[in-house]
Amino acid sequence: TVIYDEEDRLFKMWYNALPSAEKPDVDNYLCYAVSEDGSTWEKPELGNHEHNGSTANNIVLRGVDWTHSVIKDDEAGPRRYKLAYWSRKGNLEGVYVAFSADGVHWVDHGQRPVVPGWASGDTFSVMRDPNSGSYFLYHKTPGQSIRTVSRAISEDFVEWQESRLVLAPDIHDAPDTQFYGMSAFPYAGLCLGLIWVYHTYPQTVDMQLVYSDDGLNWHRACERKLFLHLVPTNRYSGKSFDSMMVYPASSPVEKDGLLWFYYSGFSVPHNALPEAHDGQIGVACVPRDAFCRLDATGEGVVVSRPFTVRGSKLIVNGGVRGPDEADE
Repeated sequence: TVIYDEEDRLFKMWYNALPSAEKPDVDNYLCYAVSEDGSTWEKPELGNHEHNGSTANNIVLRGVDWTHSVIKDDEAGPRRYKLAYWSRKGNLEGVYVAFSADGVHWVDHGQRPVVPGWASGDTFSVMRDPNSGSYFLYHKTPGQSIRTVSRAISEDFVEWQESRLVLAPDIHDAPDTQFYGMSAFPYAGLCLGLIWVYHTYPQTVDMQLVYSDDGLNWHRACERKLFLHLVPTNRYSGKSFDSMMVYPASSPVEKDGLLWFYYSGFSVPHNALPEAHDGQIGVACVPRDAFCRLDATGEGVVVSRPFTVRGSKLIVNGGVRGPDEADE
């Protein structure tokens, strides 16, 4: 998860540090980093948890496996920051939650998952609906022969209910298509989402854009084109860190007229051994509102299909130039 904190004027990131062949002593940590510009990051020494005999590290919580989401609410107090994370604690696995006043010092809510693993799957993201104030948990649907996405609802981030299937591959998708998860977020009166599209034949993961009016009924956008491409390996640059899998952060960051899409990238396939997974974090930026757009190399005309405007105004976002006119 990455947010831009207007109060502190900082980008703030929470990320997973998992065991690997290079760092086998890492114990599924949730770590914290900050940045002034969104590109150059610092890992503050927080002193919260010991690792290799020292507390000079940026660990904020132990036992965070694979996926998590952080939300900062407007309310003040000890629950201003809300964290949902997947964990295995003894024989109890599932979605756990924790709360924090500052995003750094976290207190777990009990010792049992708020959504058990058999009901949640092991991947998810959380968003808050700005209209109702409810929290939406989009999680992998358990018990399915292929991976699909379901949604649960909560009013307090602790009690979750009404889990329903919301997205599944259909006959228009390739036969090896599965949905590993979805990162959903509110935007301009809609719910937008990036589905983590898993291709089981090549064992790759990429992203597609979806949209919804209510967070329950979702539609595929842009004729199912890729939203963020994998970067292929080539003989000039060598192996790219995001050549095989990309997973989006919980939501993009809106800053300086841009949307910053942070993501985890991998250069190994999904079925690689866990210790071979070599995740790194990247960012891709697009202009605000430019989820899909037309770019002209010369003079041209755009004609739309007929449509009905239900609102009181219609806004056209574009740059145009007439014969004797400046850009508008």
